[in-house]
Amino acid sequence: MFNAVLFLWQLTFICSVVCFFYGVLLKSRKLLWLSLVTFMPAAYYFSGAENFLKLVAAFPFILFFMIVLITKHHTRRKCDQTASKTKKP
Repeated sequence: MFNAVLFLWQLTFICSVVCFFYGVLLKSRKLLWLSLVTFMPAAYYFSGAENFLKLVAAFPFILFFMIVLITKHHTRRKCDQTASKTKKP
């Protein structure tokens, strides 16, 4: 029997995992944001667990921390490139 809710939940979970790996590989903030948003239903579901699976609910916070670090890295590189172009020998 086909269950549409279960199918959508699994689809968002798979999308989140794929976006996470490509986002880390390419250091893409957009893909990591997409992974964060699509993982939220799974995190909410596992936040009610009474065992070690409750730790899965912390994964969006880890993703957010990674997005902040990548954003700082990108802005720092842009500032360094701009500064090196404006320096005169």
